[in-house]
Formats: sequence, C-alpha cells, structure tokens
Amino acid sequence: MPSSSCLKSFSFQCPPWLAHTSCLAQETNTITLDDRVKDACGLPAIRVTYQLHDDDVKTLAWMKDREKEIL
Repeated sequence: MPSSSCLKSFSFQCPPWLAHTSCLAQETNTITLDDRVKDACGLPAIRVTYQLHDDDVKTLAWMKDREKEIL
C-alpha cells in the first residue's frame, strides 16, 4: 500500500473526502417564512435559522482528524 505522503501528492486526482455526521436537534433551529423576502413568484422565501450544538462541533473536529489520518 502506498504511503500517506504518496497519496497526498495525488489528492488532486481524487474527489474530496466527505464525512457525514448527525446534528443534535435544538429548539432554536427553525424554518420559517420570511416576511420581507419573496421568491420569483412573489411568495415568502424560506428562512433557515440554524446553529450547531457544541457536541456537533466536537464531532466534526473528530471526523476531520480521522480524515487526516486516512490520508
């Protein structure tokens, strides 16, 4: 198996590594209709209010470290 430094030099030829984690539900994360912004048909646009939970941030950092180990 090639070394990780060898793999890193060819990373431009490979699609980016992606990881997926679940995010914790929070009462402050909402989807509402915007009363000021309209879409092309004149209907209220969707407003997404979202903030990561502290645990989500830690999980994403952990995943990033694992991806670096793989490469």
